[in-house]
Amino acid sequence: MNTDGVAAAFELIIEEIEAVADEIASLGGDAFKTRDYEKAQVLGESGKSLLSFRSKVSELLEDWQAGIDLDTRRRFSPKPIEDKISEPRTHSKTSKTTLRVILPSGEVINEYFAADTFALTIKALGVERVRELRLVETGIPLIDSIKHPQYGQRKVNGWYICTNSSTKRKKDVLETLGKMLGLRLKVEITKAHR
Repeated sequence: MNTDGVAAAFELIIEEIEAVADEIASLGGDAFKTRDYEKAQVLGESGKSLLSFRSKVSELLEDWQAGIDLDTRRRFSPKPIEDKISEPRTHSKTSKTTLRVILPSGEVINEYFAADTFALTIKALGVERVRELRLVETGIPLIDSIKHPQYGQRKVNGWYICTNSSTKRKKDVLETLGKMLGLRLKVEITKAHR
């Protein structure tokens, strides 16, 4: 499974921010239980600021993923970030899901981000060929020549592929594309591992 180094770094930052936010929430709950309302208010404000910062980091990750062509991003291999973490993480997070696609040729596409697997599968099917089907996703063309200011997209061969949907929806779209193009695709939802 592949992810580029920049995206992996953003994901690690987001995970760490979420860990701190969880700790602040726990401390805030304890402050309320002991009726230390001033401390609870300070922690609440810190939590709000932290979530605002997390949102900005998420936007930067989306800008990186939507603005840089997938082939270019795949050239940036991740550095072993696990070696740089000195102590184990104690927070838990819902498992991230991704897609695993087996093409008729036997080639497997299995990226860390479901959106990348989705876009690379469309690339393998032929972006132009899929574009001719004129499919619409979340109210915009599945494949367009312009970047939408609001919806998540991946840039492939100069085209923007709409990835603004759940992993399940991406699976359904790929299976539908396979049927429309007369191709046998095997699409599975899996848990993402770095």
